[in-house]
Amino acid sequence: MRVCVIDGQGGGLGSRLIRGLRMDLGPEHELIGLGTNRTAAEAMGEAGAGRTGIGPDVIKEAVQTADVILTSLNMLLPDLHQGEVTSTMVQTILEAKGAKILLPVNRFRVEVAGTESRKLEELITNSLTRVRSLLSVAPQI
Repeated sequence: MRVCVIDGQGGGLGSRLIRGLRMDLGPEHELIGLGTNRTAAEAMGEAGAGRTGIGPDVIKEAVQTADVILTSLNMLLPDLHQGEVTSTMVQTILEAKGAKILLPVNRFRVEVAGTESRKLEELITNSLTRVRSLLSVAPQI
């Protein structure tokens, strides 16, 4: 299975997600760190991503074949990350066939009704648990 983690700016969230997944994923699972910039991609590479990529075109290509896409809700808000997130990139992520797991990080004061405010560490733990459950029920290729 193919898991894509997408992050921007410094890659802090993405690298924490990659590190958490790397501990549990076997060699049959491909872990890809996709950054909206070089710093984010490098951070995810250092955290253990098997492959990294940078920019909207690479993200667009990678998510089309992803089984799971893991990112923050902020990555679906175009033009907020100093222009790093484009409308096309958001559309590509939303239209991808893979499961999308979004962390409701409230960096830009966007709240999702019905979700509780939680600390980042708890959001990361919950997200990693969900990815693991998706990978355990998926058919092996």
